[in-house]
Amino acid sequence: MTSIIFLIGTYDAKLFGFKLDFDETDPSKLIKPHLFTEDHAGCIRSIATGKVGPITMAATGASDSHMYLYNVSYSKSYGVVDQGDYVTSIEFIPSKQSYFLTGCEDGNIRLYRTKDFTPMLVMKGHRAPVTGLSAHPSGRMALSTGKDKRLRLWNLMSGKQEIQTLLEEECFFLSWNKFDDVSDLNSHFLLLFQHSVHIHSPQASSIRTPESVFSPTYSVFNEGQEYKCSHHLTSVCWCFDGHICVGGEEGDIWIVNVKSIKSPKPKSKKEFSKQKGGGKDVGKRRHIDADKSNPISLESCYHSRIFTGKGGRVKGIHCVSLPSDKHSGYLCLASSSGILVILKITIEKSTVNIVEIGRKELDIRVVTSSAGLFEDKTKK
Repeated sequence: MTSIIFLIGTYDAKLFGFKLDFDETDPSKLIKPHLFTEDHAGCIRSIATGKVGPITMAATGASDSHMYLYNVSYSKSYGVVDQGDYVTSIEFIPSKQSYFLTGCEDGNIRLYRTKDFTPMLVMKGHRAPVTGLSAHPSGRMALSTGKDKRLRLWNLMSGKQEIQTLLEEECFFLSWNKFDDVSDLNSHFLLLFQHSVHIHSPQASSIRTPESVFSPTYSVFNEGQEYKCSHHLTSVCWCFDGHICVGGEEGDIWIVNVKSIKSPKPKSKKEFSKQKGGGKDVGKRRHIDADKSNPISLESCYHSRIFTGKGGRVKGIHCVSLPSDKHSGYLCLASSSGILVILKITIEKSTVNIVEIGRKELDIRVVTSSAGLFEDKTKK
């Protein structure tokens, strides 16, 4: 049976896994325990979920320099990896289900094979801790940000950096649009800052090199759209039908339609050669800017305030859609005060409707979270 797993990491090294029981009519019983561990010896800072064949896996990274993997479908521990450094970000590669990426305090990014935890690549570039990591839906490339205020695009086929660009401020989270077509290599990605969200895409060139036979060469990140907010923003995720969901302090969430931002067409060889630096400057430092001349206010978008406890910030927000329904999905919210909220979101003809269908209150301090589809193999 396909369901949704909601994973929570805490300051005191606990990992909670909850499944959503859609057969349950009582909202207070929708969120049910599925997994609980105290394997880590330090604060859990990152969690990721991903499909490995028919099995859903989860990985956690903590300040104890260890990374644990779990078989979520069977609610079992899968193994442990000693990273040798503080793990700050983890990401399963969508189309390469047997691999995952980690970002660390030392600024390095590592590619691992899931079945035996073998490190396949070490990608060096950041001069400060990695703060964000996201693999493209095609599995061919990945983005990373760090405390060095650098945004980097990596070619996962070669392990080499395609672009390095400078940000105006530190980015706290980034993500490719996982709802995009896998074949769309110009798909959008978002960057989360303290008071804004930026939407961008990379500009692909039609030029090919021997090292990039399976992926395009990129010259620059395109100018994107800025969404500003007077409130402190704490989380963001992609949603279906060209929308994003933004979480803030005091339980604020905004639903933003970003479908109007079009993906650019790849440049021709002639157009690319006219660009400053041309193809020879791939991998060099570039500046990336959102359209600050026409920022959009989040306050003008769909807004809802969810009770998340006293002083409860939205620490994690995740949108998960069941394969059988293309017009609705589920928002999984985790607040810093330990309140978990499940919202059903429906978007039809740009009309947004949100209904709370489940809630659970825990006596914990939430640091990070993750959510995804899984097949519950524990049911007989």
